[in-house]
Amino acid sequence: MDLDHLMKELRAAVSLGGRIRQTANPADRASRAVARVIRLAIKNIGQSDPDLAGHLQSRVIKGTSLVYRGDGIPWNS
Repeated sequence: MDLDHLMKELRAAVSLGGRIRQTANPADRASRAVARVIRLAIKNIGQSDPDLAGHLQSRVIKGTSLVYRGDGIPWNS
C-alpha cells in the first residue's frame, strides 16, 4: 500500500474536528432502516385508514427486534 492511499484512508476515518468517526454495526443500521420503512408505511396507511394507522402506531414496537403486540382483536379477512 502506498503512502497516498494510506493517508486517504486515515483522512476518511477522522472527522473534521479530528475525532475518529464512529460507524454503526450492520445490525443497527438494518434495524434503523426497517424502523424507518415501517414508520413510512404506517404514515401512508394513515392517509386512507387513520384508525388502522393509530392502532399500528401503538402496537408495533421497533427496536433490535420488531414486535407486534396485538390487543386480542380477531383478524377478519
